[in-house]
Amino acid sequence: KISQKWQPQHHDMMGDDEEEERGGGERGVFTCLHVAEKPSLAKSIAQLLSSSSEEKKLDDDDCDESSLGNKRGLKTKKTTVGSIEMHEFYRPFLRKKCLHRFTSVAGHVCSIDFPDKFQDWDLDPKLLFDCKTEKKVTTGRIRGSLEREARTCDALVLWLDCDREGENICFEVMDAVVPRMRGGGGRYENVYRAKFSAISKPSVENAMKNLTKPNKNESDAVDARQELDLKMGVAFTRFQTKYFQDKFSGFDSRCVSYGPCQTPTLGFCVKRHLEIIRFVPESFWRLKLNLPTVAAASLKQSDDDVVIVDDDNGMATKTTSYEIAEWKWHRERVFDESSAISLEALCSDFLKKKDKKGTLVGTIRSKQSKRPPPGMNTVEMLKTCSKMGIGAHRAMQIAERLYLDGFISYPRTESSAYPPGFDFKSIVASQTSNDEWGDVAKKILSFSSIRKPSGGQDAGDHPPITPAGRFGNRNSMNGEMFRVYELISRHFLATLLPDLVLENIESEIVIAESERWKAKGVKILDFGWTEALPRRAPKLKIIPDAYQLSDNESKNNKSRDVDVISVTIERGETQPPNYLTESELIGTMEKNGIGTDASIPTHINTVEARKYCEIVPRDGRRVIPTDLGITLCRAYASIDEELALPTVRAHIEKQLDLIAEGKADKNAVVSQALMQIKAKFIHFEKNIAIVDNLFEASFASPKELQSTPHTVCGRCRRYLKLQASGRSHGRKTFRLFCETEAETFECPRNASSIKPWSGRFCEICDFELSIYETSDGERAYPFCPFCYNHPPDFGTSSSKSGGGPHSVFHPIV
Repeated sequence: KISQKWQPQHHDMMGDDEEEERGGGERGVFTCLHVAEKPSLAKSIAQLLSSSSEEKKLDDDDCDESSLGNKRGLKTKKTTVGSIEMHEFYRPFLRKKCLHRFTSVAGHVCSIDFPDKFQDWDLDPKLLFDCKTEKKVTTGRIRGSLEREARTCDALVLWLDCDREGENICFEVMDAVVPRMRGGGGRYENVYRAKFSAISKPSVENAMKNLTKPNKNESDAVDARQELDLKMGVAFTRFQTKYFQDKFSGFDSRCVSYGPCQTPTLGFCVKRHLEIIRFVPESFWRLKLNLPTVAAASLKQSDDDVVIVDDDNGMATKTTSYEIAEWKWHRERVFDESSAISLEALCSDFLKKKDKKGTLVGTIRSKQSKRPPPGMNTVEMLKTCSKMGIGAHRAMQIAERLYLDGFISYPRTESSAYPPGFDFKSIVASQTSNDEWGDVAKKILSFSSIRKPSGGQDAGDHPPITPAGRFGNRNSMNGEMFRVYELISRHFLATLLPDLVLENIESEIVIAESERWKAKGVKILDFGWTEALPRRAPKLKIIPDAYQLSDNESKNNKSRDVDVISVTIERGETQPPNYLTESELIGTMEKNGIGTDASIPTHINTVEARKYCEIVPRDGRRVIPTDLGITLCRAYASIDEELALPTVRAHIEKQLDLIAEGKADKNAVVSQALMQIKAKFIHFEKNIAIVDNLFEASFASPKELQSTPHTVCGRCRRYLKLQASGRSHGRKTFRLFCETEAETFECPRNASSIKPWSGRFCEICDFELSIYETSDGERAYPFCPFCYNHPPDFGTSSSKSGGGPHSVFHPIV
């Protein structure tokens, strides 16, 4: 039942002179108004539920009430309010003759906002946390149409998207319709919710047979999130935009936005950036085993052992390509060159004595089965599309289009496990006509029974994303659209296929008794589910027969000599991590509770649109923070680290989940969260001046700022810049700035000059030391830039840092 706490919001869009005007319902006939989320969705569902899918366009003269009842099939006309389409047909409902009238909204009808008096940017942003918000009508044309049609309807069926956002729109529609329904407004018993997962005949018919009631708890969770996001985002954005406005010549301060989801998203990217620039390469050495080249003909396996791979366009092809398994040293690598030289000499001497023979001591063969993947949820779809070169935001748009056109099921779901009684057979049958993967579908139908996929998680929202009733192929869709449809179709078929079966082969060669090398080969015995998902098939790795012991030799623990050309030393350097790919960022956001499966693409798109990050299409769509994004994140961290971390948002998301489950009160959660956020805002407001130096160092013009390379940063090993700007008590002030890390280090205030101290480095933090002269020019003192700003912990209660980044006594102080 609908919670009795719900009360309709009064936003009457009709004037007094329209009060008696009625909608298009037939007098004396029970009329049910159906509302979908989009016009195309309303049309598709109406076609599926009507007795005929043939649509007849009606002129206004054909729509009189006396003639309407005599017409059969689906009829479409334009409403008098705007040009919103209304689809009409007759069909029994609630055991009575019923005229069904289908219309739609276009997303949210209302949006949460501040009252007009709080729209002034000159207002103290702190007041926003305590003011009441209100829902304002954003689409008056649609709202007016709903109000008008409500006056001739007896029942309301809501076909909004089956997620929290859709549930919230349900109550926005109810606010417009329920108070004006025929027979006295405010009646909830004839309000119904249709739950469906695909635009297909079985799905919508099942929804009509199993109508439920709108979920007030889920709607409240959306209202709570909207209020918290609005107040936190607007308060921080207004304050920092005004603070930085026209302050630095190189900084575009027209809108310095903050978002409770977008900023932690940026934080993940900046964190990886800092890991990269702080990385110090280290040389290492390893021993390489060089074996004779084996003729390719001797390596080719049978024709059945072909590997299915993807070409550059993601298309499935068969190939006999393979790679020779690599022999890996058991020590992997050593970081001392002399040790590597000694071990290489040991092996070389052994090979000379043994006539270039090593000992093949063992070969282990084992079978491995890999289960099919679970069903595809939204996050998995977005991650895979990004790997294919289709951005998350674009992929979500394509998936929604495919859903509205009836090609796939609902694309916003957290579930990867299929519910009991799921109809696999009909969906598989719909794929048999496809020229590219139809044979896989036919193979599944030839099984004695279709086994339900194991694994995955049922989140209780929607089934995993699958193909729907409408058949699609390469000719009926554009390139990107087909690639997403192909991914979803192939993934669904893969979940129903047998295990992938591999044979793993591991051989080991020993030289000089102590040094060992292993090679791991892979042979595919049964492609299983990778027949449908060829991009996930493992590469064929071959160990030449000469370097494999037979089963009989292995069983009897025999060994034999094999040819080895030489053992040589390879030098390398440790490598820093790469920038996050969009796919990795999506996974990180999901893991840390930032955004929902549907909103994650929006947050990534926002940080890119704000120019806080840029996404490089090549190499897996890497997300690289810009100077602006790095500086903002470093600024937040210098005042309140949690502003750019996921902890606050993740906690809020958990509280919103409790509201949606009916385990927490919306007002209590919002009140508590706002109290915490307001405290953070006040702290941020009081300490904003801390970041002035950082922004000035990053965005002031060269004419405004004197800057010269100075000493080495202990983190990124690049030069800090000595900057002199402004005047304090009649003299210049100095600071050191690391461009790479976007961090400033204050210098002693009584310094008249600062210079490097003969290449000496701090024994704790490895920053190069400087010497400053006092203003009287009579004394000079050494100092470490990092330790001066972050004093080490002296182990006393008087320690300024209170146990900061250092835990030992500083050698200079």
